[in-house]
Order: sequence, then C-alpha cells, then structure tokens
Amino acid sequence: MISGKGMRPGDIVTASNGKTIEVNNTDAEGRLTLADALVYACNQGVEKIKPKTRHRKFVIRVVNLIVDLATLTGACVVALGPSIAVGSKGVFTPNDDLAKELFQASEASGEKFWRMPLEESYWESMKSGVADMVNTGGRQGGAINAALFLKQFVDEKVKVDAR
Repeated sequence: MISGKGMRPGDIVTASNGKTIEVNNTDAEGRLTLADALVYACNQGVEKIKPKTRHRKFVIRVVNLIVDLATLTGACVVALGPSIAVGSKGVFTPNDDLAKELFQASEASGEKFWRMPLEESYWESMKSGVADMVNTGGRQGGAINAALFLKQFVDEKVKVDAR
C-alpha cells in the first residue's frame, strides 16, 4: 500500500448519485470512476434551451442514450476466451433495437461485437450488508456483474448499453 489513505477492502465509498459501495476488490477501481462518469453524463444531458416559438418558455433536452466503451476488466476475456475477446467487445444492453444498430455499426467499421446477457439474478452477488452494493461479484459471470454494477449509475430514462 502506497499510503495509509489508499483504498482498502471493506471501505465504503459514496458515488456522486448518493449510492454507497463497499469496496471488496481494490483491483476494480476503474468501475468506481466510471460509475461517477456515467452519473455525470446523465446529468449533463439535462439542459434548458430556448424554443424557436414564443409559445413555450423553455424546452428540456435530455440524454437518452449513453454508450460506454470499457474493458470491464479481464472478465470479458474470461467469458469469451482470448481469440474472441481480444478482437471484439462484449455488448450488454436490454434493448434489442439498440443492439441491432450497434451491430450494424460494428460491421461497417470492422469492429467485432458479441452480445452478452444482462442476467438480473446475478445482482444477488453484488449485494452488501453495509452498503447499497459491492464493487465486484464473484469470478463467475464477472463481466455480467460489472455491467449490472454500472447499470446502477445510469438514469432509468437513458437506454443502457455497457461494454
């Protein structure tokens, strides 16, 4: 440990949306930062703009899609193996139409995507007795657990797509 102020297993951190996270794995620190980035992105999308007509005082524009391109640690390599995971990205989204659009874009760009399940029952492994959640679940289903973790930090009005 570099200093006594370093994050340690058992620490409780509070995300920018107020949710508390028990740190059970300090190697999964990137998703803690990404969680706050997702909250920030959702909040940035809400803005008042002047309408082109005089009948309304203002219009509210809201972010309705966030696409997160992240490695989700080595969990995708564990899930997909080195041949698929190294050259492709695991796609997590509950939205079939969005998945279809992403796969069309991946084909046009030459990127390889592989659709992964968002198995909600895996959330049980992310529950904490002292916080709203832990930052990692078990090794099995690690990529799914990471996607479910990140989903907790996206406004419900925004389509969820975590990779």
